[in-house]
Amino acid sequence: MRLTVKFVPPLFFLMFGFALVLLAQSYEREHARLAADPRPSLATVIEKRTLTTPRNDKSNGDLYRYMVRYKFTTEGGKEIENTAAFEQDAFDELKEGDTLKLSYLAGEPTLHAFEASGVLVSGSTQYTTNADTTFMWIASALAALAVLWVLIVPRLAARRNAP
Repeated sequence: MRLTVKFVPPLFFLMFGFALVLLAQSYEREHARLAADPRPSLATVIEKRTLTTPRNDKSNGDLYRYMVRYKFTTEGGKEIENTAAFEQDAFDELKEGDTLKLSYLAGEPTLHAFEASGVLVSGSTQYTTNADTTFMWIASALAALAVLWVLIVPRLAARRNAP
């Protein structure tokens, strides 16, 4: 079977969509693990900083990431320190020294989630509460594009080539 050009874009859409589905499932898996055995703790805000990235496309200003460095102690006395990105509203309300409620996985405290913000942190990977929904919507849209491409492009090409 010869792969024709008309099938390359839909294959790309499907592969990219499949990758997004895997990413969403990864988030769900981490969330389920944490929900199975959550341990409460309080994290102390150590530092707040805003990372600025200038846009190259001359559009509406710079891009900002609102980073919060924090630490918390597990039931066993182990201190965990990490940095996570927060939404601007939550970031603006925080001050250094404030405490945040979080839940962590007992056997793996680097997997934790903040109660108020919905930020789920797994080691150096971070998810938001709506990440899985967003990934699934994008994957669905890509699958729909692939189907439309396969159904419509050959018909348009046939019309163009018709005498």
